[in-house]
Amino acid sequence: MPNINKAYLALIPAVIVVAALLMFIGNNLKTSTNSAVTTNTSTTNNDQISIPTQAKTLAIIGSRCRGCGRCAMIDSEHFELSGRTATVISQSNLDSSSLTNAINACPGNAITLS
Repeated sequence: MPNINKAYLALIPAVIVVAALLMFIGNNLKTSTNSAVTTNTSTTNNDQISIPTQAKTLAIIGSRCRGCGRCAMIDSEHFELSGRTATVISQSNLDSSSLTNAINACPGNAITLS
């Protein structure tokens, strides 16, 4: 047997225990559910597959909105200028690039997508 320091041999069980704990915690994090997460279920070949999806909501913080209308000009599908503030007119297609551009262009950071 090679000359191995006994202190290193004592560390081997500790390393194994830590690795097992990390694997256990990692698996639990993957399978844990969030209150904002809903589950869509689709059936394929008599097997049920659950796919978690994040429920998103588009909103405008009225106190931050400057009424510049950039969001409505960039993304008329989701926004319109109503008086001196913008309003959300659609909650569909929240992954569109136009919406992302409108959010990034808002000078008051008034648009939230959460």
